[in-house]
Amino acid sequence: LKEQESKLDVNTRAIVATPSGLLHHIDSSSLSLQSVSFLVIDEADLMVSLECGKEMKDILRYLPTTCQKIIVSAIPGEMERLKRIFLQSPSVLKLQEDTTTKDTVLNDFYMPVFRKDKD
Repeated sequence: LKEQESKLDVNTRAIVATPSGLLHHIDSSSLSLQSVSFLVIDEADLMVSLECGKEMKDILRYLPTTCQKIIVSAIPGEMERLKRIFLQSPSVLKLQEDTTTKDTVLNDFYMPVFRKDKD
């Protein structure tokens, strides 16, 4: 994490991090979340299995209320508790590849966003 500290910008707008890595940077004062507009918490399912709801609440205290938060998990059933703690009016995007074919083609997943929702 020391290597990351030198690359952090004071006016960071978007962050992708694991909760433990993010809390390390917050605790060491190497990162301020005041200007963050988008936060993606990766491996959020680990936070559920490790009973780390308090850490997630700690992260929320440092975020602007207007910050868009995204939590990512490879384990679908683990997210309900974190959604209640961390998200307001969440949208859920479930990605599932077609398992009926043996194609080796990579699937693209996307969610359309209307122009009015971009402002």
